[in-house]
Amino acid sequence: MTGDGIHFEFDGKKKMTIQIMDSQYTIILGLSFTDIETVCDGMADETPDYKRVVASIIQSHIGGEEKPSLDSIMGFDISVFRAYISGCVSNTEFLQEEYDAFSSIDDECERFCKSAEAYYLKQTESLRETLKNYTFPTLKIPEGLYENIAVSMGDLFSSYGQMASRSIIVSTGVGDLIQNAMDSLRKTIEEQQKLIIDNVKKALTNLPKPFSEFTKDEFDRFVENHKKWGEYGWTYPPHIRIDEFFSAPENKSLADRIVMKYCTDQSIGEVIEKTKEFRGLRKRDYDEAINCFNNKKYKSCAMIITSMVEARLIRLQKIDKSGKKRRLVGVGAVKVAQMDIEESKRFGGMLFHSLQFNNVFSCLSKFFEDTKDFKIETKIINRNFLMHGMLTRPVYKRDCIQLLLLYYNLMKLLER
Repeated sequence: MTGDGIHFEFDGKKKMTIQIMDSQYTIILGLSFTDIETVCDGMADETPDYKRVVASIIQSHIGGEEKPSLDSIMGFDISVFRAYISGCVSNTEFLQEEYDAFSSIDDECERFCKSAEAYYLKQTESLRETLKNYTFPTLKIPEGLYENIAVSMGDLFSSYGQMASRSIIVSTGVGDLIQNAMDSLRKTIEEQQKLIIDNVKKALTNLPKPFSEFTKDEFDRFVENHKKWGEYGWTYPPHIRIDEFFSAPENKSLADRIVMKYCTDQSIGEVIEKTKEFRGLRKRDYDEAINCFNNKKYKSCAMIITSMVEARLIRLQKIDKSGKKRRLVGVGAVKVAQMDIEESKRFGGMLFHSLQFNNVFSCLSKFFEDTKDFKIETKIINRNFLMHGMLTRPVYKRDCIQLLLLYYNLMKLLER
């Protein structure tokens, strides 16, 4: 398909190549869970910019290191968006059905976003209903398998003895030892098999459901768990399962292990690049913090990000022109910002955004916690200890990752 300086080529159903003047881009077709979250986030706005939502998805699917900026993609001809949407929709039968159901919508990007959301909700509900009463088959370990293993072990002992020029006889005692080992192995496998099946079934039957179906008790529990994650110093990293924060681990060490598996270098690199797109970012300060982070100067990085977090909270407060009232800092700034957002009801009716709000401000409250004249050193890094030179422990990479995520999620909330 060609247009004014634009050429498309589809490589089966997996990817498409776009030639725009002298630039060529390869785009992977399809929708990931992160794309669905991008769609839901965009549609939660009072006046959704559907084209920008699709542009963001296209950007994340472009292969190679050199990716055009979001603004550059927004400037692409509409035929580029139509080609990508067509490729995605034709690639998935069920998405095609939803897309056809929204045929009355003229705007291709709006139609695509609404069909993607409907597709996700329908597939999640269908899968959950299917698995609700499903009984997993029990794997039977053939009796002969254990006997074969025992014989093989006996052969191994015998062969080893021959190689070592020693006479090793697999006596009745050794045979009994092997048989006991096989019985123990059989029991262990069967127990682990049952555990795995139970865990798989639990995970599958607890797939996220449409937020409108949650009861008030469920929502209240989710809020408390999101706050607990914040107290552990964690806010949402990219690509994490949307329901991971719906339950909270028993301690910070376990929380660290769960979230850090999502915090790969590539994942944190994405956070850094997405943070650079925020309108209220002080780019020079942020670049300096990232330079410190990349060079393992973690304390310097943490101090810069901390100052940026606090500055963002201070700037949310109105300046008293009379000069009689000063803007609050530290935990006071956190409380004012939290109160202003709650009173504005910015996230009213948006369950996921409301959960994120509670998570972020719980983390901020813990981070800015009053340490009673430096007598209480918290488990997560604390602003007062850090910025006043009272921190006695090293600042680790994990601390900086928590701060980078906190700043990213705070900016994401404030610029919605």
